[in-house]
Amino acid sequence: MARKARVYSDSLIYHTIIRGNNAEAIFKTMEDKKRIVDILYQKAENDNYEVFAYCILDDHAHFLVQEGALSIAEIMKRLTVSYAAYYNRKHMRYGHVFYGRYLSETVEEKEQLLEIIKYLLQHPSKITKDAKASSLHMHPVKIYEEYGDMIQECMEVTKLTYEWFLDVVGKKTKAMVLDLNREEQEMQYAQYLTQRYLSARGIAHEDLKDRNYCDVRNQMILKLKENTTLSIRKIAEVLELNRGTVYRIICELYED
Repeated sequence: MARKARVYSDSLIYHTIIRGNNAEAIFKTMEDKKRIVDILYQKAENDNYEVFAYCILDDHAHFLVQEGALSIAEIMKRLTVSYAAYYNRKHMRYGHVFYGRYLSETVEEKEQLLEIIKYLLQHPSKITKDAKASSLHMHPVKIYEEYGDMIQECMEVTKLTYEWFLDVVGKKTKAMVLDLNREEQEMQYAQYLTQRYLSARGIAHEDLKDRNYCDVRNQMILKLKENTTLSIRKIAEVLELNRGTVYRIICELYED
């Protein structure tokens, strides 16, 4: 089946996630985590793109970047190809290192950008005790020093101190942020995407069953298929549609 194009950002800013194939801990050691970060910054040279934040966990990694000379697809390709070569060489293995394509969400508002930065700084503490995952994330000092002016504007304060910044980023995020985390969070994120998409168009949720809104319904199904890992059954549940209808539409949208 042919893949549909991703949604692209007017601000050129993206929050992306890459994950290990078969849930493998591809960033298990601190050496591995530092290597992916080194690659991230190496590929960013010559204004290729800007790095706002990152969070590297054992089995997946988050990146918050802004396109420069390179598109988001090129950024992620260079990052994953380089790391896969390192990982396969280190472990004397062949085959896929990453599971599928990278996940992504566009970042269109400064407030959203701040919420994602907060989330990535807090994210290691959100890992369950059973996961026993170590993490590596961008230090708050670096974020504060490099993006203090932008953060100050987001917070609408006349003067921003580092202590105040730490207090702000330590508070629970208000927005739903893209993550892998298990079905419950995926469902919440799908509901958030649906509400935002429909509200922007002045359409009620129940209108998705109206034949006059077939195009909107189809685009919403595609959006959830492309931006979440939910099954057809779960997408149907979020949109309150018949599972057979969702299956048929996805097949039609992905036809060659």
